[in-house]
Amino acid sequence: MALNIAACVTLPAKSTPHAEAIVLDETRLTFAVLLDNVKRVAAFLHREGIQRGDRVALILPNTPHFPTIYYGVLYAGGIAVPLNPLLTQRELAYHLDDAHPTTIFVWADLLDPVTAALEIASVDPKLVVVETDLQPVRPAHGLSFLTEMARKSAIPPMAETAPDDIAVIIYTAAYYGKPLGAQLTHFNLFENARTIGTELIKYRPDDRSLIALPLFHSFGQCVLMNSGLLAGACLVFMPRF
Repeated sequence: MALNIAACVTLPAKSTPHAEAIVLDETRLTFAVLLDNVKRVAAFLHREGIQRGDRVALILPNTPHFPTIYYGVLYAGGIAVPLNPLLTQRELAYHLDDAHPTTIFVWADLLDPVTAALEIASVDPKLVVVETDLQPVRPAHGLSFLTEMARKSAIPPMAETAPDDIAVIIYTAAYYGKPLGAQLTHFNLFENARTIGTELIKYRPDDRSLIALPLFHSFGQCVLMNSGLLAGACLVFMPRF
């Protein structure tokens, strides 16, 4: 049996394609548009040769880019590794060495500290610089997200991942020693989203959920983003307090 947590986008995009999925100020994305953007990320990763199970790091704030890239990685069969954008250089180098990502999607304003962390890390991933506005950049290191998303290429089918395949790695707090990467499967995340959405919070399609908690953290990612979207609810983004 195949199961992919990217179903949080594909299922509502099929049942309610014109319903609002993401809102940030004047930006409003329907489920159909969100899925189209997710597929473009997956197409880019396929062009770059991503293999099923490859790890892709996200160093991003709470903007619509986060779910777009997160589900794009999963749609392509990769493993999403969301990292705290506020990590120090040495903390970030440790996380990158431990996760060993093949690709990093990094917010343009965070490129310098990420580049500095890579100088002391032992990994050499591909960098994709995510612009803070709609103007493509020509980064000194890496590729432009907007430029790559604009390229025409075949859209791959959603990866037929197994329920027990690793989908996401979320790093724990370092109470003792160093942070550990918790490996969450597609089944873990899907059942979590389904249970929270239908039995605990009981999301309805006309609900709106304020995304103020950081999405690199399990609460914001699982309880708000995955559960809300799977139920067909709308996410209203708040990048920072």
